[in-house]
Amino acid sequence: MNSSERHEEQSNYFAKAKYRAAADPVVAAYAVPKLKLIEQIVPLSECSVLDVGCGNGVFSLYLKDRCLAVTGTDFSANMLSENPCRRLVQADVAALPFSPESFDVAFEANVLHHVEQPKKVIAEMARASRRWLIFIEPNRNNPVMFLFGVLVKEERALLRSCSGYVDNLCKTVASRSD
Repeated sequence: MNSSERHEEQSNYFAKAKYRAAADPVVAAYAVPKLKLIEQIVPLSECSVLDVGCGNGVFSLYLKDRCLAVTGTDFSANMLSENPCRRLVQADVAALPFSPESFDVAFEANVLHHVEQPKKVIAEMARASRRWLIFIEPNRNNPVMFLFGVLVKEERALLRSCSGYVDNLCKTVASRSD
């Protein structure tokens, strides 16, 4: 599948996708523990956060109560229409429409495996952030995630996703900026 076909497939998928609402208790049970762990390292209460690929607000809903400010960006109008946050920008996450160092934190969850150029997205996150980059990606070594990637065509790229993969993407981007 070429790049434009993959982009069209992802666009069609997210134009129709329906997920649990961000305020759903199951979503809270997924998102909140991850944010509590992040807060042990990053003082979110003192930060402005860019939620890259924010979708329907799975994390932005909970970030807004923990941060000075949260801005969400996603390419899918459908996903953004479900996001309960006020500061939302429809944009390509590989070409963020923000000035350099506009945010303290650039955060993404479950985005890199959906994009054609994950290194470009990481570079854009680094450009937009003054201090921290936060990545949450599925782990193909988790049997449930592996099965999800096998069964759902649009999620298939998560099969390359593991901590080593994301670490190598970040190292490649960092070596280019040195």
